Amino acid sequence: MEGPNPSGGRLQPEISLEESLINHLSLPPQLPSRQDRGVEKIEALLLSRCEDVAMLMRDLQGNPSGDAWQSVCRSLAAWRSMTAYGRLDKAVLESELRRLDHGDFVALYIREQNAGICVHRSSE
Repeated sequence: MEGPNPSGGRLQPEISLEESLINHLSLPPQLPSRQDRGVEKIEALLLSRCEDVAMLMRDLQGNPSGDAWQSVCRSLAAWRSMTAYGRLDKAVLESELRRLDHGDFVALYIREQNAGICVHRSSE
């Protein structure tokens, strides 16, 4: 199946969500001239994969880093709840910041600035 080319030229083939994820994470052979379509689905798939890996690492028998991976799991779950509606929810962000435990972090992505912010609680 092919979709229209936003520049008005020839048609471009549709790519799967898996291919979109790979292109989103790496440099595709041809750089896009626009934002990926369905970027929310791509980001949700990426988050889901990261959560799966973090849980596998946390649950490894004899893993001395289990507590750190548990913190990563909590932080990814916070990300999912803060962005559940496709945008950052202020009330959920405030709640997650109040619940922030030592070693935990909250990651934020500001799409308009293409910037990331990582907030963590210091050990003081």
